[in-house]
Amino acid sequence: MFSQLRTTDQDKKLEILQKIFREYYNFDPVKGLPYVHQTITLAKRLNDKKAETGAYYALASYYQCRGMMDSAFFFCQIALDISKILNSKSLIAHGYSDMGDLFRVRGEKVKAIEYLKKSLELDSTNKSHVAGCCYSLGLLYADAGCPEESAYYYLKSLKIKEEQKKWIDAAYLICNLSGFYFRSSYREQGFLAYEKALSYFRLAKHLKGESYVYNLMGMTYFSDKNYLSALKYFRKSLAINYLDTITIRSGFSFNLTNIGDTWMKLKRFDSAQFYYSRALDFSSRDQDYLPMSCTYLSLGEMNTELKNYTTAIQFLNQGLYYSRLLNYRVQWETAYNLLSECYNAAGNHEKALLYLKLHNEIKDSIFTEKAHQEVANMTIKYETQKKDKEIIRLNVDSKNKQAKIRIAVIIILLIVMITGFVSYYIWLYYRKKVMPKVKALSFIQEMISIEKEGDNRRLRAFDKLLPPELKPFTDTPPLPTEINKNLIVQLEGLLIKDKIYLNENMSLTETAHMLDTNTAYLSRLINEHYTINFSAFLNRYRIEEAKKMILDDHCNNLSIEGIAKNAGFRSKSTFNQVFKNSTGLTPTEFAVRNGKVRA
Repeated sequence: MFSQLRTTDQDKKLEILQKIFREYYNFDPVKGLPYVHQTITLAKRLNDKKAETGAYYALASYYQCRGMMDSAFFFCQIALDISKILNSKSLIAHGYSDMGDLFRVRGEKVKAIEYLKKSLELDSTNKSHVAGCCYSLGLLYADAGCPEESAYYYLKSLKIKEEQKKWIDAAYLICNLSGFYFRSSYREQGFLAYEKALSYFRLAKHLKGESYVYNLMGMTYFSDKNYLSALKYFRKSLAINYLDTITIRSGFSFNLTNIGDTWMKLKRFDSAQFYYSRALDFSSRDQDYLPMSCTYLSLGEMNTELKNYTTAIQFLNQGLYYSRLLNYRVQWETAYNLLSECYNAAGNHEKALLYLKLHNEIKDSIFTEKAHQEVANMTIKYETQKKDKEIIRLNVDSKNKQAKIRIAVIIILLIVMITGFVSYYIWLYYRKKVMPKVKALSFIQEMISIEKEGDNRRLRAFDKLLPPELKPFTDTPPLPTEINKNLIVQLEGLLIKDKIYLNENMSLTETAHMLDTNTAYLSRLINEHYTINFSAFLNRYRIEEAKKMILDDHCNNLSIEGIAKNAGFRSKSTFNQVFKNSTGLTPTEFAVRNGKVRA
């Protein structure tokens, strides 16, 4: 695919660019980013709105991976707006799905479920799209404490991914499903699920996925306080992530922080400090806020345990700063709790109380969001309102359509009847009044033609008998030079002073009348003096007028079509063709090249 990018076929190049970032770099947004930008540029040049929309969605996905949620929302909204203009259900569904994911990451679960359900309603036939929406809904219901709903959506998504043999997506789904085993008594099945996910990742040769599974296994042992086993799997994950030296190294930073947390639990604070420092080094290079906030909070926790409260407060505030940038509220709870503890130990009871209140508020908020009842009520309300609105809309649409059909039938019948009556009376009038006159005129014309042919024969015979000096001069005399000059001066005066070319209906006949001459004489004069016909002669002045308007800041409110009309062109298409023939550029390209942007 990369070798084909050298093609001169721009449509083919656009297709290849889309394949590269959608398929080849699907799981590596950083490497795909340059090709996304190239796609946007080329799609705008070719006016391919569908390709431009897909590239904007990919750009939003990149910023989501970077944790830059505001930028992700911005580009996703641009893509969704273009999708609505195109009225493409599949693209709009894509936009709703992406917006739902963004709201999910930001912790706004109500909006996330609303957008994902809308997305499924718009496009329920595309299996890949359905699987993606179900995966996100599974995550949402899991976070909300609704395991049955979560498992339902996860399994529905997994079934599609396994049918499509998309092993990477299927493996990530299995990792999420394994969490249900560990929250119950089926721990062995949980580890078996991890092994199955590993086999899928290995089948797809996806090293990052293997690293992800090892990290999850380490976190499972960590939560069981089996720190040595946790350390073993964290190191396995780290070894795989260490091979990647190009992309954003979030996984690598998380591994280092997890190992640091494990050493901290083992009271090996020097080792923990070493791994925290390395984690910050790597995450700071890419300004990857999520691992940075995790590491700072871990450093704050460690210094709290070591009773270095001043240092701990500094680290905790830094972690809180980055988690606020991401709107990652779970980390706020940890930060507020530790800050309250630090300020209390340092004797600043006022701030300790403040952060304790903030901790309780955020804890209550998170608990509420995770409560089954709220999500269930919200879902029922959403479904009920949606169905009620749909029923009302369908009833109104049905009545409106029936009324419109009745009116249309009546109008069509009236038109047919009126047309029939008019046609009948026209036929009668033509038969009685017009037809005899037409026959008479045809007879007269035929007789004139016969007489004219006879006269021509007699003239040719007479011409043969005359001596050369008495033959009539039949060639057209040349145009007098002085008359030519005067007429050209008058013509250019009309064009330069009066700007008659701005009149889109200006004709050769009207111009000849204004110059007090005949059309044949004027046409020949223009052809001989300017070596172009009358129409091209006027268009030359119109193009110059259009250039002035494009470059004139006072005409910024005019569109390209408006400039065409003001310059004397009847249509935008004619203007575009004449402009490009004259300058080698379209009006839009001419404007852009001269630093002007036109609608």
